Amino acid sequence: ALTVALWMSGDWHGMNSYVVALIPLVVFVLTGLLSKMDVRAFNWEVLWLLAGGIALGDGLSKTGLSGTLMASLPTESLPAIGAVLCCSAVAFLMGNFISHTVSAKVMLPLVATLATGLSGSMGDAFVMASVLQVALICSLGMALPISTPPNAMAYATGQLETRDFLITGGVVSLGGAALVIAGTILFS
Repeated sequence: ALTVALWMSGDWHGMNSYVVALIPLVVFVLTGLLSKMDVRAFNWEVLWLLAGGIALGDGLSKTGLSGTLMASLPTESLPAIGAVLCCSAVAFLMGNFISHTVSAKVMLPLVATLATGLSGSMGDAFVMASVLQVALICSLGMALPISTPPNAMAYATGQLETRDFLITGGVVSLGGAALVIAGTILFS
């Protein structure tokens, strides 16, 4: 309960949510609720896998590399819908290699700015549809164990290999992206 309260009141105390998450671990080890064997039995590979995806996404955002990548896309020579589709493809790739949350955090402001500039007579409806499309596509990256925490937890069982994610997750991801794009085109 204290951990949740600290997460929810981050603006007041200024502690990073990652630091807050360590508090129960330290308390549980010090009080004996977790033993050395429990800590050793924890699947640290999955934690490093997820933390790596988050760190990669934060690095893209903080260094400005994501903005540079977006600026290098040939959006000026494309129609507005083509530019959004190009951004959707980048979001899809990012969602497979880094956390969905981080890929959305990186892509959505860029897409909103791009769509606002390209909307012309289409107005706010185009901007909203573009942002919604990219947001949904960011969450469709399922082709790798690093893509999302549920994938990482399934991988941690040892019963699945990366190849399993590439096949099944790739089909689901591509099919889902096609449905999102078709739905955006039909309903906007």
